[in-house]
This record gives sequence, C-alpha cells and structure tokens, in this order.
Amino acid sequence: MLRKHNWANTAKARAYYISFYNSMWLVANDIIIGLAIGSFLKTNNIVMANELHKLLHKYTVESLQSMMLWFLESPAGLKLNHELASFLSELFLWLIRLWTLCTQTVEPFTPLIIYIIGLSGIFGVTMIISLSSDFLAFMTLHIYCFYTVAARIFNWQFVILSSLFNLFRGKKRNILRNRIDSCDYDLDQLLLGTSLFTLLTFLFPTVFIYYLNFALGRVGVIFLQAIMETILAFFNHFPLFAIMLRIKDPHRLPGGLRFEIFKYDDFLLEHHGIFHKIKQLWIRMKKQKKRRTSRMSKKLTKKRTVTFSIPSGNNSPIENKPIHLPAKANGAKGSYLWMRNMPIQIGAIFFQYMLLWKRLSAHYFSAYVFKCLLYGESIKPIPKLQYPMLPDKRPNLSTLWKTFKQNLLETRAKSEKD
Repeated sequence: MLRKHNWANTAKARAYYISFYNSMWLVANDIIIGLAIGSFLKTNNIVMANELHKLLHKYTVESLQSMMLWFLESPAGLKLNHELASFLSELFLWLIRLWTLCTQTVEPFTPLIIYIIGLSGIFGVTMIISLSSDFLAFMTLHIYCFYTVAARIFNWQFVILSSLFNLFRGKKRNILRNRIDSCDYDLDQLLLGTSLFTLLTFLFPTVFIYYLNFALGRVGVIFLQAIMETILAFFNHFPLFAIMLRIKDPHRLPGGLRFEIFKYDDFLLEHHGIFHKIKQLWIRMKKQKKRRTSRMSKKLTKKRTVTFSIPSGNNSPIENKPIHLPAKANGAKGSYLWMRNMPIQIGAIFFQYMLLWKRLSAHYFSAYVFKCLLYGESIKPIPKLQYPMLPDKRPNLSTLWKTFKQNLLETRAKSEKD
C-alpha cells in the first residue's frame, strides 16, 4: 500500500510540475509576443486606423449599399415585390447613412483606440486579441442590427404563414396540449385567412432575400470572431513545455507500457550493443584458433563411446555392446521479456484543442444553428469557450474571504497539533 501510495504521489507531482511550468512558459510567451505586437501597433497606429476604416467602409457599407440597390431591380432574375423591396431598401439605406455618420464621428479617435490596444500588450497578446474582437463587434454593430430587424420580420411572417396554413386546412394549434387539432371556421374567417395567406406567400420571397443577405453577413462576422477565439485559445492552452519535455526526455511523459520478447543474442545486441559486438569478435577469434589445431577440434567433435559387459540370464558368454553418448550440449539460451515505458503520443498532448474543436463544431455546425437560420432566430455565441471549468454561479467577495479565513485557521490548527 505504501509503494502504491508513493506511485500515486509521484504521478500527481509530475502532473503538477508539468502544469506549473507550462503555465509559466505560456505567461512568459504571452507577454513577450504581446509587447512585440503592441509596439508595432503603437508605432503604426495611424496607418492601421486608415487601412481599417477603408476595409470596413468597403465591406460593411459599400457592399451593403450595392446589395440594397441591386434588390430594387430583379436580382438574379427573381421577380420581387417592387413596393416592399423599395420600402425595405430605403429603410436599410437610411440606416446605413446614419451608421456612416457615426463611423465618421469615431474615425478621428481610431488611432487613439489602436494605440490603447497596443499599450494593453503589456498584459499579453491575449489582451490585444480580446480588445480587437470587441472593437470588431462594435464596428460591425450595424450588421447585427440589420440582421436582428430582418430576422424579426422573417420570423413573424413565418409564424403567421404557418398559422394561416393550418387555418387553410381547417385546423388550429392547441397550445395547452402542444398539438394540432381540427377546428370549424366560419366562411368569413376562411375567406380572410385565405386572402392573407396568399398575400403573405407572394411577399415571402422578398423578405427572405433581405433576411438571407443580412444573415450571411452576420455569419461572416461570427466566423471572424470564432477565428479570434481560436487564436486566443491557442495562446491560453498551447502545451509548449510538454512538447519540449516530449522531445528532450520522452520517458517523463508516460503513455503506457510495451512488452517485447527478445532472444538472447538480440537482447544483448539491443541493450548492450558495443559490449556484445566486442564479445562476438572475441568468440570468433577463439574459434579461428581452434580450427588451426585440427586435432583438438576433432577430439571435441568426436563421439565418445563406453563399452561394458552385460551378463545374460542363461550363463551365456558376455557381450560387449557399445553405448554412444551425445556430445556436450550447448548451454540453453532462453528468451527475455523486456518492459518498455512508452511515451505519450504527440497528438494526445493537444487534447485540449480537440475538445475545443468539438465544442465549436457541436455548436456552430449543429441543428441548433440551422434551426435558428431557418426560423429567423438569433444565433447565440458559444458560452464558456476559454474557461469551461469555471462555475456557473461565481461566489462573491465576502464568501471568498470567509472561505480563506476558515482554511487559514484549519492550517494553523493542524500545524499546532503537529
């Protein structure tokens, strides 16, 4: 039991050792890279601000304006409702002009914002990435607003169409039992419902085109933020110390045991290579000397015979029968079972990245996102991506202080007893 307890402590201490030094390496590299990128941003803040505004104006303002003007015509040969398309295009064009005035107000302060982001490099490159992601979310706020408006209109129209379709079939949805039941409608209700259903059905493609446009823009922004989150996770969880330890001393990262069966010569050649070769050379020299003395070699290879008399039962004369004895057999050379310590595989070191990719793919490539896009619901970002082990409800400062005082008193009491 004591030996097993010591083994457990050794494995635990090794894990703490690797985790501690890996965290120290990550913090050091984070600060070093952050200082380098921060100095670059502080030096070129004006140039970066101009290029940033050019890119944002091109892809988030001009592209949307061109799409709104294109929807006024027949986009891709689709015949949209001209009145509804004109109303929606003018509405979104007016919002784009309003957002352009806001960006022109913020534009003189953009070099200062980039300079402040560069100053945050003293806290590490992760701080720069986090602030850049927040700044990107702020500069694409109008796309989020457009997507929310278009999604809300699309969702309302979709829900109304589904209800009117049930009315058209003579059915209604039972909210209490969560099912669709039959219902008898009046003639006026059926006529009004059929008219509204036909009207909304012909207006649905126009609303869907606008919704699809802004939904793709929102998905593009979410994709950029997901890339920044992945880079942030790369700097937060990169196993640098574990990789260096795997290259320098692989046996300090055990991944299992391997048993190998060797013959006698193979075992010596594998684990005592130089000494085994010297021994084999010495044996060959001895054999050559023995071959030179042919007499000695013949005597060694000649069979030995022994003759003795065996009396018969009928008082017959004694018969001499030679019995041949085999030559001395060589010493039996058995096999060896060698137990090896197999180091952990390189791919297993990056298990945190595999978990991160599984979480990202399970969230963004799931039926939930497809359902949100289909019904016009908002796509929520993945929660707790960087630190999934944090508790759902964080304790307040008073609770932490009481816990700290209690642990301190317990440690003092233990030390006094010892």
